[in-house]
Amino acid sequence: RSWIDDQGAGVAVSLALPALAPDLACIATAVGTLDAVRTSLSGGDAAVAAAGRRLGLKFPNDLVDRETGRKVAGILVEVVDGVAVVGIGLNVGRRDWPTGLHAIGLEEMVGSPVARIPTRIEILEHLLPAIDRSWGASPSDLDRRFAAEHVPTGGMVDVEEDVVGGPARRIRGTLRSIDPRRTLEVDGRDGVVVITAARARILSWGSIASDPDHSSS
Repeated sequence: RSWIDDQGAGVAVSLALPALAPDLACIATAVGTLDAVRTSLSGGDAAVAAAGRRLGLKFPNDLVDRETGRKVAGILVEVVDGVAVVGIGLNVGRRDWPTGLHAIGLEEMVGSPVARIPTRIEILEHLLPAIDRSWGASPSDLDRRFAAEHVPTGGMVDVEEDVVGGPARRIRGTLRSIDPRRTLEVDGRDGVVVITAARARILSWGSIASDPDHSSS
């Protein structure tokens, strides 16, 4: 996977942590990152705090803006030899995004030219203890927190499911519920489909997924 970053415009950090199961590590990192960014924004003025409340999660590993659906942060986790290498990329400052990249930074979310958003160092000061706390949380609590903050739930989604021994299949419908380490339930044209989380990817959601002519790569 490629990472795109402009010097000074974001946080790009890798952490080496005691290994959890890869799916649990991803959920724990997403919940911890969301907590850290919200906390770092909560001490600002009204516009800054409101931006923090707009943040949510998208399965399996993104922080997104609830209003626009644009990606604020991404997470990658690789578990090797008992160590989880956790990569977190967080958009902070304004920049010109490459064509086709549906992303947004915290500064653009705030929108106010006079509001002061946290520096990258200040965000890191919240991020490290938040990840530490989430790493020690119970799996059931992490599952509950992730599901409660999952923005696409209740809306239209395009989900790709890996099929053993065959081509991947696409399911479009309303995401009824998510259990982030187990299943996604999608209410499609042929009824409710239960998809194993480990084989699922949400390709698009919201108004984009509602467009029958839309295709995602």
